[in-house]
Amino acid sequence: MIEIAYAVHDFFGDYYNYLGVSMFSVMENTETSLRFHILCDRTLTDEARNDLAGLCESRGHRICFYDIPEDDRISKVRLFRSGYTEGILYRLHMPELLPDVSRIIYLDADILANGDILDLWETGTGDAIIAGLWDPPLFGYKPVDETEESLLMPFWEKTDWNEYINSGVLLLDLERIRNEHDLWEESIDFLDKYGFAYPDQDVINYLFRGKKYILPARFNSFSKNFPSVEKGVFYHYTYMAGEKDRLDDIDRLYLSYYERSPFYKNELDKKEKTRFLKRLKDHTEPYLRLSEMTKLNYEEISKLGWGLYLRGEYDRAIDILSKYTYQDTKDKNGLEHKEYIRNLFITGLIAKSLHKLDRTREAVERLEKAFARTAGEAPSYIGRDICEMHQSDLLGDLYYALGRYEDAEKAYLGAVYFETPDKRRQATASLEHLIRCALKAGNIRSAEKYYHMLQSVSLDTGRSKIFGLQIEIARNKEKDHYKE
Repeated sequence: MIEIAYAVHDFFGDYYNYLGVSMFSVMENTETSLRFHILCDRTLTDEARNDLAGLCESRGHRICFYDIPEDDRISKVRLFRSGYTEGILYRLHMPELLPDVSRIIYLDADILANGDILDLWETGTGDAIIAGLWDPPLFGYKPVDETEESLLMPFWEKTDWNEYINSGVLLLDLERIRNEHDLWEESIDFLDKYGFAYPDQDVINYLFRGKKYILPARFNSFSKNFPSVEKGVFYHYTYMAGEKDRLDDIDRLYLSYYERSPFYKNELDKKEKTRFLKRLKDHTEPYLRLSEMTKLNYEEISKLGWGLYLRGEYDRAIDILSKYTYQDTKDKNGLEHKEYIRNLFITGLIAKSLHKLDRTREAVERLEKAFARTAGEAPSYIGRDICEMHQSDLLGDLYYALGRYEDAEKAYLGAVYFETPDKRRQATASLEHLIRCALKAGNIRSAEKYYHMLQSVSLDTGRSKIFGLQIEIARNKEKDHYKE
């Protein structure tokens, strides 16, 4: 029998659906008997427990639930500020809660199995106490506030990033951990001493240093890095959705398991399916909880507003974002640039939400006002921050939606700059918009000028050719008109 553990905190009452899909995917790909250990709290309702138990019973597998008591030594505000809920730490209770289990697989609820879990279970790990995927954080560590950074810096500086593992898929020797560690108490000591960045993950990497085994990538493949579907792979669903309702191969794979599972409640259209997937990966819930406990800073307000926007909760996004207080700070050089950019980003996100609610004129007014806060005219695009370029592009979109094509053209011009790869991508999008504006206004000469600029920056030659064809069609129509 393979022993598998999951941890879940389900404050809003629907996250267990994702846990159920993960469990279902494991069952679909193995003939081995399984016993699931669900580390949870009272937020996991009786209905949810019955649904999960029903899934296991229907397939001949076993399931056990373990309620984790609240520990007052853990600061929820600090934990939520790192973007996580209480459930992120529940896996650290496994040795004490499962005294009769000597070896176990731990899976995050966003793991999608497209292979047999038996392959992972039978992986030899030598003398290691724990096995996981090598996953050094980008640039060594995660951005945190100044207080946490001062605590974490000593840990970061002495961490061997060549053995740092991800905690989403783990193979643990619980018997050795019990013999050599008091995992929960040592975890409390670590968090008190070093703070919260990747709370459970940092703890595991610190306590088990020198005792780790690196798993093959197929057991924990981040979906954003491995977008193609392959049998035998366990996907860590790191779907970081933008706002377009598009699905890639991994998205469709996830939905194929979901639609075959008992947790699929109704027919979903493409937009609803996309929202379902976005809900799996955003950090909205911790920040919603945090907003009930304390005043949010700029980063927290922007993350929460963006999360609500992605989930389609535009009214709530506007309400949260409107709580940001613009600091009209001036020094000898005029308006403080950092505060101006912050206000511009928040206002841009409010404008996007208003536009989604068909309040486009109000969105334009707000964004125009945000740009007007600069001393005199907005800075020239040559010195523009990438945020200013994005908001100029957004303002162009809003003008375009209102049929104000000349204003849209001026706004899009403020987003064209080629200095870096990011800005080249922004410039490509803006130049495409400019061609559309010029064609709408019947200005073929301007469209041709923007098209030549597009050809110099766009890497998608096929897409740029489409604009060339549109210009050719418009030019031929103009010739026919003069002939008449």
